[in-house]
Amino acid sequence: MLILSRKEGQSIVVGDDLVLQIVNVKGGRVKVSIQGPPSIRIRRGELLARDSELQKDCSPHSDVGRSDRQTPVDDSSALSLI
Repeated sequence: MLILSRKEGQSIVVGDDLVLQIVNVKGGRVKVSIQGPPSIRIRRGELLARDSELQKDCSPHSDVGRSDRQTPVDDSSALSLI
């Protein structure tokens, strides 16, 4: 893992065609601009983790031996944010 410090307006280039630029730093939040080809899929980590959990919960063998099985929430509107 590589950890870099950047100031507002500075960027990081990954490979030949992915650019991460720090757009704004305010309080405890950082806005990042990501530029790259459409073939590179970019997703927020917390959504990826949530989708992974939903997928695991919906697998055919996930409810074997469980009496607390809950029906997954329809997150189709949230998935469009990915």
